[in-house]
Amino acid sequence: MADVAVIIPTRNRPASLAKALASVAAQTLCPDRVLVVSDCEGAYEDETKSVVQEASEKLRTVECIRN
Repeated sequence: MADVAVIIPTRNRPASLAKALASVAAQTLCPDRVLVVSDCEGAYEDETKSVVQEASEKLRTVECIRN
């Protein structure tokens, strides 16, 4: 079976990111890796980190990198 990876770009949209990560977690085939590419500024950066940390409880491997 092939490896499945999901890449989610985001910028100052923590609520949309949470929905996207919930959608990924609800799929029948769980991805091997979820990569969130963040271009956030200010307070949104902290919120984005919080959303990713929360999602890591449901997804095996989710990580956030800053652009």
